[in-house]
This record gives sequence, C-alpha cells and structure tokens, in this order.
Amino acid sequence: MRRAFGLLARMSAILLIFLSASLFIAHTLFTSLKQADGPHIENHYFLVKPGVQSDSLARSLKQAGLIDKAWHYQALHYWRQFSFTPDYMPKAGEYLIPVGASLEAIAAILHKGVPAQRRITLPEGLTSKEILARLDTAPGLKGVLPKDVAEGSLYPDTYFYSYGMSKTQMILRLQKKMEIELAEAWAERSDQLPYKTPQEALIMASIIEKETGISGERGLVASVFVNRLNKGMRLQSDPTVIYGIGAADVKNYVITKSDLQALNAHNTYKIDGLPPTPISNPGRASLDAALNPSKSDFLYFVADGKGGHNFAKTLDAHNKNVRAYRQSLRTKP
Repeated sequence: MRRAFGLLARMSAILLIFLSASLFIAHTLFTSLKQADGPHIENHYFLVKPGVQSDSLARSLKQAGLIDKAWHYQALHYWRQFSFTPDYMPKAGEYLIPVGASLEAIAAILHKGVPAQRRITLPEGLTSKEILARLDTAPGLKGVLPKDVAEGSLYPDTYFYSYGMSKTQMILRLQKKMEIELAEAWAERSDQLPYKTPQEALIMASIIEKETGISGERGLVASVFVNRLNKGMRLQSDPTVIYGIGAADVKNYVITKSDLQALNAHNTYKIDGLPPTPISNPGRASLDAALNPSKSDFLYFVADGKGGHNFAKTLDAHNKNVRAYRQSLRTKP
C-alpha cells in the first residue's frame, strides 16, 4: 500500500512537472506569437462593426492581411478572457493599424477604442460642385450630399473626420469655417473699398483666387480690380467668362471671341461691377487680398508666360505686355 502510494506520488510529481513545463513552453510560444510583427506592409484602416463576434472579427483581421491565421486572434481573445484582463472588449469603430503592428498591439488598439482620424484636403479655388464631388467619394463619409450648396460658401482647408460622419455634417463644417474666416477678414478690412457687404468681398476674393496662385501677386491683382471698380470700368476677368459658360475643363480651356461676347450674369466683359455670385471657393489669402489690396495705379494685367503676370497702368503698356505674352506662346515648344 505504501509502495503504491509512493509510486502515485512520484507519478503525480512527474505529471505536474510535465504540465508546468508544457504550460511554460506554450506561454513562451504564445508570447512570441502575439508580439511578432504583423504581415501587413502598410498602414491599414480597419472597421469593427457593432456587436461583432470574436470569430467573425478574427476572420476579418485575417482577410485584411493584419494577422497570419484567424485562430491567432481567437487564442489571444480567450487568453485575455481568462487572464488578468477579463474586461477586454473590442469597440465598434474604424481604427488605423500601423505598419507591422503585432497581434497584441492590434488588440490593444481595438480595446482602447480611439477611432482613426481620416483627412481630406480641399485646395483653394475649387467650385462648390468640385468640392461636393470630392466629398461624395471621400472614404468613410456617409449619407447623401445636400442638393443646393451656395458657390463660395465652402472654406478650402484640410479637415479631419471619423468613419461614419455624415456628408451633411462635413458641409456644415466647411460653411461655418468660411463664415468665420470671412467675418475675421471683413473686420480687418481697409477703408474706402468698393464693397458694401462681406458677400461682395467674397465674390471678389473668388475671382482673385482663380486669377493667380502666386501669393505675392494677390494684392496687386486685387488692386487692379478695386481701381477698375472705383473708375467705373468693367473687371474683364477671364475666369468669370469661363465660369459663366460652364466650361468643364477650366484649366485647359482657351477663351474665344464668342465667349467674351456671351451674354450671361457672370461675364464681366459684358456686365458692370461684380458678378452676382462667387465663381470659386477662395482661401484666406485671397480674402485678405480682396479686403486689403495693395496700393497701386495699375488697371491691367496679363500673364507673362512664366507663371506670373505683368501689370500696367495704361492701355498702351498693357497691349505691349499682351504682345510679349503672345510672342512667348509662339516660341514655346
């Protein structure tokens, strides 16, 4: 009886040692597994749907290329459930998984529940139609775009947003930003400007935005238009002509004589004063230029063929600049 009891005790001890060794090896291997770099070679946006089960989440992680095997996540999930972190729970939302993030790092991101911030950059000078087209295809924005969005009401900038934000909410953000920027620029305006309202200044800024992308020229372009308005001259701005006829490829459009004669509300070769609406969505630099133009006697400007413009005080000087510009076009390859 004693011998049997002693044998049983020895076998139990051996079994205990074996189990302990097995658990140690398993723990070591699992630790190595969960801390190893992930297989993905670029940042990845990953969406956790509300109420998703762990097995489904594991398959999604595998399909996204973030883990090698679905059971790896399942193993980690159960390990956490029965270890010192029983409160582990992935939160619904979209998360940015960094390049090579380990299984453990991915689980920590999903558990922490801080949504990824997507971003969209809207450059100055786009029309509202062009901005709406970009927002309509922006990843993560949901819902339907508003039908009527006023030209010039959307402030161009870089915006951050989370997955699921509505397109209407984004539009309201852009409009609120434009209201703030326009109000600030209007409050700091120069004296004796030919604008009665902030909206008129916005219209002017939209024209300046389309006329030049060179920061050092905006004030001079603004001065030309202000001088012309003060003298009762028509603005004769080519971008207003292009906007008025609704040309699709604005960048490469070549204005014809018939375009200049087109009868529409935006053709400043045919109308007096400002057009009825903006022709683009200007940035702060163009708003500031419209409301604080440079001091000059210039009444004309034309492209110089090098990306900038030549300015002139008289029609004769302007015509000379026009001839020089046309000559530069003929000599280009």
